Amino acid sequence: MNMDNNNENKERFEYRVKEDDTLHSILERIRDTDNNELLLDITDNDLLRKDGSLRRTLVAAAAEFKKHLAFSFTETGSEKRTEKKPAIVAKSQKIPVSKSVSGSVGPISKAKVKMPKLGESGKRIAVAFSFFAGLLLAAAVFFLLPRAEIKITPEVEPVSMDLAIKASATALKADFENGILPAKVLEVEENIDVAFPVKGFVEMGEKSSGRVTIINKTQEEQKIKGKSRLKTENGMIFTMDEPVIIAPKSSGVAKVSATEGGEEGNIKSGKLIFAALTKADEDILYAEVLEPFSGGTENKVPALTQQDIDEAKKQAIGEIGETLREKIEQDLEKEIVKDDRLIRLTSDKLESAEKVGTQISEFHLKGQARAEYFAFSQTELIALVEQIVKARIGEDKVLGKSLDFSVLVINKVDWDATSVFLSYPLQNIVHTNLEVSSLRKKLSGRTVQGALDYLYSLPGVKDVSIKLSPFWVKRVPGFANNVKIELDIK
Repeated sequence: MNMDNNNENKERFEYRVKEDDTLHSILERIRDTDNNELLLDITDNDLLRKDGSLRRTLVAAAAEFKKHLAFSFTETGSEKRTEKKPAIVAKSQKIPVSKSVSGSVGPISKAKVKMPKLGESGKRIAVAFSFFAGLLLAAAVFFLLPRAEIKITPEVEPVSMDLAIKASATALKADFENGILPAKVLEVEENIDVAFPVKGFVEMGEKSSGRVTIINKTQEEQKIKGKSRLKTENGMIFTMDEPVIIAPKSSGVAKVSATEGGEEGNIKSGKLIFAALTKADEDILYAEVLEPFSGGTENKVPALTQQDIDEAKKQAIGEIGETLREKIEQDLEKEIVKDDRLIRLTSDKLESAEKVGTQISEFHLKGQARAEYFAFSQTELIALVEQIVKARIGEDKVLGKSLDFSVLVINKVDWDATSVFLSYPLQNIVHTNLEVSSLRKKLSGRTVQGALDYLYSLPGVKDVSIKLSPFWVKRVPGFANNVKIELDIK
């Protein structure tokens, strides 16, 4: 036993058409049944049994209701045979097996049927016949199926609002009352072991020294300690070789030495200010070069600096960044919001194998470079915005235009708080919710004037136009699929 055929029979609606059934009553029965597969037994209806074009019209009408229709019948009188006529179906259908049909419903034996051969003229006649039969069928469907086109222009009003939304990795579910969206932080890492050249250096040459005049413009005696720091305009640091005491409104001489070697310390003139003084005191207690400094010599030796390490980290992240992006994008689901501002490349797990100050020409950066992506669902974002908007405009109103999420603004990504702060500037129009799906039933069977009176009685309706076809139709059809209602939003 074929279990598929048994299941198909159970889901199929079967009806034996009566002799006095009209085309309209048959269409209503096709429309009202909940089954998508229908089998009509037309044995008792001579008109349907003998007129193939009428059967094809019913198949086309059933397709309008998204249903598949087939027929079966038993020949009567002198033409009655032991076999049933095969079902007439649409091309896309399989011939269903009916319980009411006895015997096989298969192809007719070639031995019993001899097909006539057509000449060229016969073929042309057959093609012409098929063409005109198709036109006849299309015309029959057009005239048999009344249609209505209804255009409603609702009254609209502008609406403007700025929605604040927070996507949070700590949120478990969406909270439209507070505008919170659940999110998560995705991470990928890439191992790094790369050598970089040392660009920094230390000056190993001799340090310069010289004498300065310290000027005290204050009303108090100034006791200046040894090793007090003075700096030049270009930032070179010198220290006092010994302490000095400078009387009020007076000056004194002191010897100073550079903190680093190099010829740059051999300054000839200029002002030196005490590093410990505020900006306001720099002109009341300071030093001036008394005689050119000397003794500084050049001897620069490569040495690792923190700047070398920081620059190497940036370079490593830049070089491996594309790889990290590709890896993290592979983990992103299709509906995740994509934006470069939601990705962060970090190097906090990268360390230099050598210490700062080591006199070397090359150092190694080792560890992991990491990419983080702040991920949240576009579907959930849209649903959240729609809920917030619906709550603000009210249940009796709907938006006249689709939401445009290209205007979504990412204001701030707070990686420490694992939150993204978004804003959605809504500029739209609203109108009364007319519930188009329910209007079809309420307008069914009404005259044009009756439909107009009903629609104009609804709140928020500005204008209505109704077109019925074919020309002889006077009322809105009862078939919902044949009633087209369009909202003309202006």
